[in-house]
Amino acid sequence: MLTRDRILAARRSWLQARRNEGVEGVYKAQAIALPLPPSLPDALLVPRAERALIPILHRTSTDGREYPAFDVGERVSLLTELGASAIGVCVDEELHGGSYQDILSAAQSTQLPIICLDYILDTVQITMARAHGAAAVVICAELLNDERLLRGLVRHAIDLRLEVIVDGCAARHMDLVERLCIGHSDTSVIRVVGVNLTRLETALGEPRVYDRVAPKLPEHTVGIGRYPGDHGRTIAELEEMGLEALLVDGSCGETELRATFAEFGGEIVGGTEPA
Repeated sequence: MLTRDRILAARRSWLQARRNEGVEGVYKAQAIALPLPPSLPDALLVPRAERALIPILHRTSTDGREYPAFDVGERVSLLTELGASAIGVCVDEELHGGSYQDILSAAQSTQLPIICLDYILDTVQITMARAHGAAAVVICAELLNDERLLRGLVRHAIDLRLEVIVDGCAARHMDLVERLCIGHSDTSVIRVVGVNLTRLETALGEPRVYDRVAPKLPEHTVGIGRYPGDHGRTIAELEEMGLEALLVDGSCGETELRATFAEFGGEIVGGTEPA
């Protein structure tokens, strides 16, 4: 089972190696020099007939299951063609087999916003995400369990012109988002909120949190959930909860991937609909 201690130990070891290399200054210069990335809220709120989908790319799952090998650039091009609204990329090597280079490959292969999914504990991860072309970062409130640290990470991301997705798995996390926005003249400081994005509910969160969390989504934010997930909800029920976008598996085989987009009303491009 994926545990908080394992997650923290793995990323802290990786972070120490980056600190020893002294890379943050170089990446910060690169991040500042980059043009603004595509807007994630705009991409998710574009009027469409079907639900906005955010495929997530990762080479292994948290339980160690291997996915079919794929080239990140080619997969991102396919996801763009199929109608993805944005694309998430898992970058932690220890748990998902990814890297920040995957963000760069993804960003160079599409005009869609790229979301960096990492277990973020330090500003260097946010800086590297922006330097490699990410448009947004996911910060897990339950993993940090430290409002002061969360505030610092959110501010750093905003300073680098990144969208912040606060991943919450309890109603108190939605209250935290409201507190983070208090005192800012721009009420869209946090414009996207994730509900149980990182699928840590078996170890860190609370079961069936959609019922309690989704109704408390702050009014100015875009809600994202995961489908399918352990919540056991249908697409219609998730829509009723006010979730404008859903995360789906973007690392599965191509036939399964095309079927997923077809399920949500998108066309099957370059192939036939699976039986």
